[in-house]
This record gives sequence, C-alpha cells and structure tokens, in this order.
Amino acid sequence: MKPLPGVLLACLPLILVGLLSIPLLRGYESIVAEQEQQGLARLTRLIATQLSQHTEVRETLLPVAGNALFAHTANNWITVDGVDEDYGELTNRRESYGIQHTLEVNEPYDDESLQFDVISAVQGNDLFLYLRATDDVVIYREPGSLSVHRNDHVQFATIAPSGRFTRYTLAPAESGVATVFEVAGPDQGSRALRPVDNIEAWWRETASGYDVEIRIPLPLVSSQFAISVTDIDDAAARQPRVSIGSASTTYAEDIGRIILPQQSLNGLLDSLGAGELQLVLLDAEGRKRAGTTMATRPGIIPITDTVAMTSSGEGQTLLAAAAAVVSTTGDASGTLIASRNTNAVTDARSQTIRLIIILTLIYTAVAALALFIFAARFNARIRRLQTAPRTPPSDVADPLSGLEEDMTQLNERIRHLEQMSRRLSHELRTPLTIVNSSLDHLTMESSDSENNIYIQRAKEGASRLGTILTAMSEASRLEQSLEPGDYEYFDITAVVEGCMRGYEVAYPDQAFSLEVSGKFDRILGLPELINQLLDKLVSNAMDFATANTTVRVQLTEADDQAVIRIINDGPLLPAPAAKLLDGTGSYRSDQNGDDIHLGLGLYIARLIAEFHGGHIQLQDQEDGGGVVATAYLPILSVRGTRP
Repeated sequence: MKPLPGVLLACLPLILVGLLSIPLLRGYESIVAEQEQQGLARLTRLIATQLSQHTEVRETLLPVAGNALFAHTANNWITVDGVDEDYGELTNRRESYGIQHTLEVNEPYDDESLQFDVISAVQGNDLFLYLRATDDVVIYREPGSLSVHRNDHVQFATIAPSGRFTRYTLAPAESGVATVFEVAGPDQGSRALRPVDNIEAWWRETASGYDVEIRIPLPLVSSQFAISVTDIDDAAARQPRVSIGSASTTYAEDIGRIILPQQSLNGLLDSLGAGELQLVLLDAEGRKRAGTTMATRPGIIPITDTVAMTSSGEGQTLLAAAAAVVSTTGDASGTLIASRNTNAVTDARSQTIRLIIILTLIYTAVAALALFIFAARFNARIRRLQTAPRTPPSDVADPLSGLEEDMTQLNERIRHLEQMSRRLSHELRTPLTIVNSSLDHLTMESSDSENNIYIQRAKEGASRLGTILTAMSEASRLEQSLEPGDYEYFDITAVVEGCMRGYEVAYPDQAFSLEVSGKFDRILGLPELINQLLDKLVSNAMDFATANTTVRVQLTEADDQAVIRIINDGPLLPAPAAKLLDGTGSYRSDQNGDDIHLGLGLYIARLIAEFHGGHIQLQDQEDGGGVVATAYLPILSVRGTRP
C-alpha cells in the first residue's frame, strides 16, 4: 500500500460525512419550519375566531369617533423630567393637533403660531402625557399672580371613575418643575382652587416653544378625558388668542375620550396563549389595544391572514409570527398577531446535529482503525528494512529502502565530522610536540645563521599550528559545555568595565576606549562566558586594527537589549562575512598574508551570544574605515539554551 493513497482512503469516510451532513441538516430544518408555520397559522385563526365572539373585544375594537387620545403601554421606566428619551419607540406615535382642532379663537392665527403633539402612555398605575408645543411667543405667569389663565397654559379635564368632573391647569412662572392647579368651572370664573400634590409636571422651554410632561394617577382618569393648550402672545394685555386641543375641557358634556390599555384583555390573551404564545391585538388602524409584548411593529403584517418567519434579535433563534383577522361586524375590525420561538426547529436541529456527531464518531473510529492498520504495516516494513542486508542505493528498486540507506550513511557522516576536530587535535599534538623539541635541539646545536632563519620559520609555523589546535579544542569543549545550568543575575556594565581594565594592563601598546550609555537591568546568564565573548571580539579587533589606532568599545541599551559594539580601524570584512561566524571561513590579518585566521574566535563568540538568547552581527563602518562587531544580549528575558 502506497502511503498517500492509504491516507486518502482512510479519510474518505470523514469527507463523505461532512458533505452529506449539509443537505441533511437543511432538509430537516426546512420540513420542521414549514410544519411550525402551518401549525401557528391554524392556531392563530382559531384564537381570532374565539376573540371575535368576546363582548369586551368587540367593544374595544369599535371605531372611535372624534379626536380621542390613544394611551399606549410603556415598555420603559418613565421619569418626569421634561425629556422624551424614556418613551422609546412611543416617540414615533405622537398625536398632532393644529388649526383643525381649534376650540376657541379670539384672533387670527396659523399653525406656525401654535400647534402641539402629545404622547400618551400608561405605566403601572399612572398615565403619562408628553406634550411638545410650537409657540412663537411664550408668556409665563407673573410671579405672585393668583390667576392661572392670563398666560400660556395647558389644561386637561377628566371624569373620574366616581363620576366627578375635574379641570386642571398647568401655568408655570418659569421653566422647570411646575405645579398643577385644580380650577373651578366657568360659572365660578375658572379660578384656581388648590394645588394638586399627586400630579407631577415639568415645563421645559425650547427654541420653538415648550415641552410639558405630566404624570396623572389612573384612579383620577376614566375613558373620558381631554387636553387643550391656550396661547397668549401679548404680555401687556394677556388676553387668550386661541385654544386648541383634543376636545373641550370646559364642560363635562363636551369632554372627549382617551383609550386606555385593557388590562382585562391582557389577562385574556395571556390565558389563550397559555405561556407558549405571545398574543397582541391591534385595531383597524394598527394600534395595539391589548397584549404584553409586541410581536412585530404595526404595518409589517397587514390585516390579512399571513405567516412570517423572522430572526430574533440575537440572530440565533428563529421567531415564527402569524396574523389573523378578528372580525366582529363582517368587516375587518382588528388583527391578532401571534408569535413564539420555534423551539421545535431548534430541537430538530439539535437532534440532527447529535445524529451527525454519532455518525462522525463511528466513521472516525473506522478511519482511525484503518490508519492504525496502515501505520502498523508501515512500521513493520521499516523494521524489516533495518534488519535486512545493506544494499547500495543505486541497486535498490524500492524508494523507501534507498531513502533509509541514504539517511543511515548521512547520520554516520555527520557523527564522523563532529568527532573529527577532537580526533585531529588529539592525533596532531604528539607529532607537533616532537617537531617542537627537534627544532629546539637544532637551534641549540646550529651556529649557521642561514639555517637559524629556516629553523625560526619552522618554529613559527609549529606555534601557529598549535594555536589552531587549541582554538579547535576550545570550540569543541564550549559546544559540549553550553547546557542549561546554574545561572545568576549579573551587572553587564561591571563585567565590561572589568574586562576593559584587564585589557589595558595586558596590552599596554594598544589604545582602548569605553563608552557606556543607557540604564541596564541585570542579565540572567554566566558572567564568565560574557568575559570570554568580549575577549574573542576584542582579540579579533586587535589583530586587524591599523597600527597606532584605538579599539573602541561601546555599551548601550536598545529594545530591552544590551548592545556591545567593538569598533576597529583597518581592512574591511571579506565577502561573504557570514562564514566568519559559523567557523567555515578563513582570512588573513595583514597585507603580507602571513597570519591566517580560521574564524574560530568569532564562532565561539556567536555560540556564547546565542546561549544567552542574543546574536552577533559583523558589518563595515559606514565611512569604510574599519569593522564593527556587535553583540546583542537580552535584558531579563534570557533563556539559557544551546544553539
């Protein structure tokens, strides 16, 4: 069995399950959603038929004559503060009054002089009125005046459930919290009788007129209610110019109506919904007459039998909504809207997902078993290849056998190269010692000056060879010793300054300079290795520095790293410079080419920097005058790992 076809064959069941699960899930959801829609539509029509026979429903849906106010159920908590933000979407259901709603006219006027709109809302046991008036001139009541009608004022009248007709007037002396007064009838001069403590009001002047917000306890209000606004523009004469409103507030027989939410119908709809449905009853004009929750805004579902499927606010659960006509006189007189979360669709989806998961697990187990068998056969074959006789790769027909043979030879070659430096160092030291002792003997016995020249050159070559062997041994030992061990926190500034003092003593003929700038936290690592890194970089700079020049050392901080730069004037870097850091390149240090460097010092410096989580960078000076060797060492974030 070939590896790739075997893996594809084992994964084929999983691919098929993924492809088949998509249409399966969609099919289940479509069937259940369609059944849910049809069932909800039938149930809505049945409830609408029952409601059409209910006496209170028929009375509620009767057309309202005249300019009746319609009080909506408030969904938000309302505070009397002269601002309409608490009314939410009810701000889109204002009822407007203008010149066509004139109650009394003493001077000609138009809508730009006076008009108003009003929001009526019921929350808990209170009726809230928010009136927004457009008035070109606002006249307040004079401070200390007992009259409440010689200024702009709002008046409302109601017949309480007890049958008592009462008139109220709001006539403030300034913008802010206002006092509502109960006023007498016209036969008593419409004078103010007493302030009313249980009615709150707020008058707020605006750029176009004023806003008025009023809270009235429902026990003071019945279905008979009217509100009016009177405009006075002459501050001297203070005579009423015009009054407009929903109905007359002067006499009980002329008072208008206000349509309040039917709490009893709310209970009826809740009982018919049985906690599963949310039912809302709309009148012929699309206004909600009963129901605790609006399933959809009026106008979205017309007064015909319809079914809709929409998404909920979270976009995760489907909401099924249906509308049915509630007919009480043979004509369309209302609409019942029913909505509910499609739990059945959600449950069907969950069952389908569970089924897919079970099938996926089964096919996964089968695929895993197939992969296990394939891996076992593959492993057995490799073991047979390991114990089989070696065959040259060129004679192997099986690519796997040839690859195994190549990898074996490559590993052996790598191990041989890793041990070569130690073997060379060990094997060459004995002959080198013999050569050095022989040269010393010849030096003592020879008196020929010409022969002494050649002997001296031989001794220099042997010394150079010894230096190379020492560097190779040092690099090999360092590679083996760079393992995580006992680290310590140390001050990089103190380490660099100590090294520089030692160089000045050890190399009196060489000029050095040190520049330290920046604030350094402590570094985690081994300070003796940092000493060795600095030794290698400074030694390399001294070898290539032009005579009578200064080797400059700079210690700075950048990006949470300690940066050590060693700068020397002299020849530029050979190309490619990267080989100097990995120990694979060699170069000469003087113009005569007598001193050959293998780059092992830079290689050792690179190993130390990488052990401390940093790196080494070599580059020419920007002006071309020499070389800059830079060591980057992280501050307080070092991981001691072998490169």
